[in-house]
Amino acid sequence: ALPILAINDYGVATTAASLSVEVPEVVSPDLEMPSYPPTIIVPARDAITSEGQSACFQCRVAGTDLKITWYCKDKEVKPSRFFRMTQFEDTYQLEIAEAFPEDEGTYTFVASNPLGQVSCTASLKLEAMERVIQEKIVQQIGR
Repeated sequence: ALPILAINDYGVATTAASLSVEVPEVVSPDLEMPSYPPTIIVPARDAITSEGQSACFQCRVAGTDLKITWYCKDKEVKPSRFFRMTQFEDTYQLEIAEAFPEDEGTYTFVASNPLGQVSCTASLKLEAMERVIQEKIVQQIGR
């Protein structure tokens, strides 16, 4: 208890009081955002190109704090001058600058976070240039 003494022209008064200080809990300014598991919106599609030409896979996925990994024939694809990974909003892209026969095969897109994991696969096929142009024309007409 703290002693309190008050004095003026009319007299003296004494009392005692106790003081307790409470420190408020510190609240983080960034309120915790809700988390969502990964969900594939649009899976990657097969790609056809010719040797030395570029190819591209795209996958749209929803979810929070996603870790994205691309695989070629079960081997993780690392960024290089031949492989470029980009993201724009919910679309993730793997760009192959120049495709060679060893790049042919199955590509797997994996998105994960603490709430789950999703994946999709697409294949890359190399064909002669005339055949690739023909296939692209058929795809354009087919749309």
